[in-house]
Amino acid sequence: MAGSGGTAGAAETAGSGGTAGLVAGGSGGSGTSAGAEGSGELELELDFIDRVEGEFPHILESRSRNGFWFLSDDGSAGMLSPLEAYALQPPRGDSYYSARISGSGFTAWGATIGITLKAPLAAYDASAYCGVSFFARGHGDGWALMIPDRLSEPEGGICSVDSSEPYAQCFDHFGKRFQPTDDWQEHRFSFDELELVKGYTGQDRAFESDAVFSLQFVFDNASGADFELLLDDVAFMVCK
Repeated sequence: MAGSGGTAGAAETAGSGGTAGLVAGGSGGSGTSAGAEGSGELELELDFIDRVEGEFPHILESRSRNGFWFLSDDGSAGMLSPLEAYALQPPRGDSYYSARISGSGFTAWGATIGITLKAPLAAYDASAYCGVSFFARGHGDGWALMIPDRLSEPEGGICSVDSSEPYAQCFDHFGKRFQPTDDWQEHRFSFDELELVKGYTGQDRAFESDAVFSLQFVFDNASGADFELLLDDVAFMVCK
């Protein structure tokens, strides 16, 4: 059992600021984008958490969100790239930067690139939304989106990192596994389809969207395989 968490690193400022708020469809489009993996062809709007075109590692300040990107790893003998806004060559439509993580050699729980929703770290009420959308490109076998809520995040004040009782232990986050490819792909996961990715606590419970702390993109491969992930246009979904 191990969790994923950590503090943000430093990064250079990337590009000029994007626009927060509700927009129809994905980046630069309207309606429902084709080829999205996860929750199927939903009619939805996107409320961008970050498009990685602003003051990275800070996210767009919108709807009480003021968090930032961060990296963390399991402390084993791995190598991890610095946190950065990665210049896309060529750009992806009107997107010129993405968040990026790459590395190898982590043999415990792995490595994470994530977004806190509040700074300092605190619960964020995402109950107005129905899921999460993001664009990803990369490689490595062992990726999962994890979303800590009040019952799995130590800052929620309910679980304990020192507990000997499985049900009371932290870091057993809800989420969904996904597989990036060499091409950009949109992934959409509704809150209803999330599951306990690790499941080591044996809990039978629902995801608590009214108190979420971060979005974490976790690579977990005990063989120490190499990995890379580029992330862009991370958003909450408003389903209709």
